[in-house]
Amino acid sequence: MGLVRTALLLLVLWVVIFQLTDGECEKNGPPLLPEAREESTGTNPLMQRERADEENRKEEEKAKKCYEMAKELKGLFLAAREASIQGDSCSSGHKAREFLKKLDKLRTECSPGFSEKVGFSQKVVKNVTRLEVLGLQRCTNLGQESTNSPIKRGPE
Repeated sequence: MGLVRTALLLLVLWVVIFQLTDGECEKNGPPLLPEAREESTGTNPLMQRERADEENRKEEEKAKKCYEMAKELKGLFLAAREASIQGDSCSSGHKAREFLKKLDKLRTECSPGFSEKVGFSQKVVKNVTRLEVLGLQRCTNLGQESTNSPIKRGPE
């Protein structure tokens, strides 16, 4: 009689647990402890802090990379400007083109408005674009003039 009573008590206990968990035991395995439930849902404060730290680290790395690209851009801008001042239209045009390509890369990889924040306003971009067009155009014209025109050797 004791064995039947124990079996009946276990059956009732199992039915009660099944009712309390809405059948989760059969569908999803045993019910989770509160700590495990927090980890699986992302509400665990420690897990949230670790994710936030990882996101902050990624943002810092991205910002560092953007500032390094901005430094390269400044060097290209100064090189194009210096070549223009020296009258080297070919070098000026090529440096300006390289600057504009790197600027496009900076704008796609960094946050919106970053290029303006570090000093590359629309006016600067417009001037460098003109420098590229005019420098390469003059460079091309100089190349054509030197191959098409006869060599002048002074007064005859």
